[in-house]
Amino acid sequence: MALLVGGFYYLVVKEGKLDRPVITNFEECRAAGYPVMESYPEQCRSWDGTLFIREIDEQVYCTADAIECPDGSYVGRTGPNCEFICSNN
Repeated sequence: MALLVGGFYYLVVKEGKLDRPVITNFEECRAAGYPVMESYPEQCRSWDGTLFIREIDEQVYCTADAIECPDGSYVGRTGPNCEFICSNN
């Protein structure tokens, strides 16, 4: 019985683990106030030691060349496929 009471005291009073939120991703970890490590990508460690890593969307960079469109204007590459897109005017 003393072991049961001691375990309950440790979890509830000393550690406060019974009222901590369930964290399932990086954003929830950061919102709960746990420290965010300044790494790339950023990382956050929750109260139970679980490490969450921020998911990064890969960004596309296009080359800086240009073409002349039929209307005489010039356009550079754009979009996820780095295409030249001339207006239809």
